[in-house]
Amino acid sequence: MDGFEWTLCRLILILKVIFLTDIPLTYIKIKKLNLDILGLTKRNLASATIIGVILAILLYLIEFYWAFYLFSYGWSDIIRAKLYLGEMGYGKYILFSLFDSLLNLGIPEEIFFRGFIFSISERKLGLKYAIIISSVTFTLCHINRIFHIPLMLIYGFILSYTFYKLKNITLPVIAHSLFNLILYLQIIWI
Repeated sequence: MDGFEWTLCRLILILKVIFLTDIPLTYIKIKKLNLDILGLTKRNLASATIIGVILAILLYLIEFYWAFYLFSYGWSDIIRAKLYLGEMGYGKYILFSLFDSLLNLGIPEEIFFRGFIFSISERKLGLKYAIIISSVTFTLCHINRIFHIPLMLIYGFILSYTFYKLKNITLPVIAHSLFNLILYLQIIWI
């Protein structure tokens, strides 16, 4: 990628983060709600962190089996990522992976899908519909292959249910961020 492409890519990432976090925060401000509705709380922090790490590893193992053994599409992703690694070098690639996994993917997406969509749906429609709505919207934003749909639905259901049980956004943020970080960094050892 040349300088213009990187600048454009960064601009798109910044706009995505603003969009995914600004909508829930604006809604909360307009409705005069507490930030607890998004799961931004210290409640159950230790258990949310531990379960989030374990969940990320389990989700990665499912993804690895799905991508490499069931459908064999994982290798094309590895080859594409290795090209980026070659262009960036290990240091820049690892920093990019950390930044993208946490600040671009984990935090804003979980605030939007679990903290906002799930919480608002649960208040208005109940638990069952909240899990379905947040999982389907999460899936629609994450499908790049048709056979990825069931996998993303499973991830959405798991992240929504665990968010519901602990009422803390830390668990899905850690699970989502760490899962994506492992996916990024797997190309170094594969």
